[in-house]
Amino acid sequence: MTKNEFFKNLLDCHVESMREKMKMNQSVTEKEKNLYIFHDFLGLSFSLMIFPTQNILILAGAYRTENYERLESTPFKNAEIKDFVKLSREMDKIHSTEAKNKYDQLYDEVLVCLYSKKQIDFMKMTIFLKKNIETKFSLQELADRFYATERTVQRTFLTYGGKNFSSYYLDLRMCCAKEMIEERKLTLKEISDKLGYGNFSSFSRAFKSHWGISPKKYSNSFANKKSY
Repeated sequence: MTKNEFFKNLLDCHVESMREKMKMNQSVTEKEKNLYIFHDFLGLSFSLMIFPTQNILILAGAYRTENYERLESTPFKNAEIKDFVKLSREMDKIHSTEAKNKYDQLYDEVLVCLYSKKQIDFMKMTIFLKKNIETKFSLQELADRFYATERTVQRTFLTYGGKNFSSYYLDLRMCCAKEMIEERKLTLKEISDKLGYGNFSSFSRAFKSHWGISPKKYSNSFANKKSY
């Protein structure tokens, strides 16, 4: 296998994996930062950025962030790959945290090119809400955190989320509840607590009202499907 075939196959595998994730995340908005970082056998880090609503996938890199001393003694037969190994060793190494910060900065720069400021504000709000799903925020609290008025936040959710803030937020919380039940890592009571519900009964009523099935029945039915 030539160097071109090797590296093309390596990157194709990662890109195809990201394409599959794009297919599963064809939502109206970017609900989370789709930035993935991986390392190849040379110790070089790459990042893949996906933007489902724009059907865009970007591969960016590379930074040498790992110290692959074993490359010194690995007998590569392909002379061209040996050259790549030598080049990798000669590259300045940076800390993985620094590399991630560079990729994060690049991701934000791409966002500015693809979306309007209001769209970016909406994405940042939804990412914030999902990352802090255990805390329930009011419209006023969210507006204060993003230095905006309640009216501006409400209009942003109506425009880019298709629903008012309360409805969108409830959808987000219930989707998270469903995902956590399907992961089967937490008990229903733990999921209820993680979503900030005062008691399990309140969570159960909200889940059943939203999905038409109680969380207990959904958990059992999902478990039965997984057993086939």
